[in-house]
Amino acid sequence: MRYLIILLFALSFHAKASAQQAYELKPEESHFILLIPNDKMALSLELATEVSKYNALYHLNDQLIVKRYKMDYLSSKGTICISGFDNLDIAQKYWAQVLERSPDFNKGDMILYAWPISASNFNTLIQNKSKQGYLNFMNQNGF
Repeated sequence: MRYLIILLFALSFHAKASAQQAYELKPEESHFILLIPNDKMALSLELATEVSKYNALYHLNDQLIVKRYKMDYLSSKGTICISGFDNLDIAQKYWAQVLERSPDFNKGDMILYAWPISASNFNTLIQNKSKQGYLNFMNQNGF
């Protein structure tokens, strides 16, 4: 009986793992940038405010939207989502400019990760609820 319970548990775990959707590289799809704050350093409300100020200063005409999401599997402090990028290339250029300008919100250890993510992969991330799954996808695709 004990082995039957272990087997059922293992099959259940395998079914859940198999049910996770796969991420796909879609560079032409609209993209977001997810900012995962360091839980020890940053408050997402302050971070979102600073990102909004930066965008007002340098990207006023780009129609970028900054939102905070409660995604405990990414950060206990909340995740910042910057949307409004037509494709991966534009999102990456935006982040390269952030790195070049080095605004206050990107100094120190406030941001743990800055991820470009397509709209469909964002939906997959929400369904899978796995930070490691998206990290693996990014590493496989050279991000």
